[in-house]
Amino acid sequence: MSPSESLAVSAADVRAMIVQMAAQGTESIEQIETVVDSLGSTHKQTQRRAVDALCTLHQRGVDVRALLSRLLADPQPLRRWGAAFTLARCGGVPSEAVPVLLEFLGSTDGDVRWAAAEILTHVPADCSLNDALLDLLRGGNPAQRKMAAYCLRDRLAASEAVDSALLKALYDDEVSVRLAAVSALARVAVDRSRAAHTLVAALDDSDPRMGRAAAAALGELGALEEPVVAALREVARTGDASRRRAAERSLHRLGV
Repeated sequence: MSPSESLAVSAADVRAMIVQMAAQGTESIEQIETVVDSLGSTHKQTQRRAVDALCTLHQRGVDVRALLSRLLADPQPLRRWGAAFTLARCGGVPSEAVPVLLEFLGSTDGDVRWAAAEILTHVPADCSLNDALLDLLRGGNPAQRKMAAYCLRDRLAASEAVDSALLKALYDDEVSVRLAAVSALARVAVDRSRAAHTLVAALDDSDPRMGRAAAAALGELGALEEPVVAALREVARTGDASRRRAAERSLHRLGV
């Protein structure tokens, strides 16, 4: 069965086929190909059933990874994503799936973005992946820039290059990217004093969420320096309630 024919199969038919395969413990190559192609379904339940079925087949020793690998270059985005996600669920992320995961850090679907980030976070230490995340942080779409910062944070990717990219991201036009940069700097900054001094300026960001995040991050950075302490004290006296609480907690954390 060709991909175009299999995609014409209804979602209900795919679900019935998966149930039948699970009950009988047998499957034909045509059935497997149909399930693989159904990863491109716009129905999330059908996608999930297909992923579960393919993982079960993999556990039974059926070689589904070759079929999935072919889909990584498919012109249909959902099938690329479904293939990369299923390969990760089947154990280990092949290098050819990484570009697809990076692509989907920019998905309009939040569930997909965070699933891609979760997979990338657990890819073993790999400088080339960290470099790719830095490239996205510098030049991806807004969602990719935000998610790249969170991935670098969760991968504990500490380096001078990461510091520089995150510090620059504090001035991004998108507040979601700036917030992600604050969160990442608090976790992975190498030069914590430099990061703290830069974050002092963010206390007065036009978006109040940035002021709260910066006040909290200054406590995590642990830079017990007079300009930082003075700025936190000022916020603790004059800021709005949420920023005051964040500044007070950070001052306490710094032992002031």
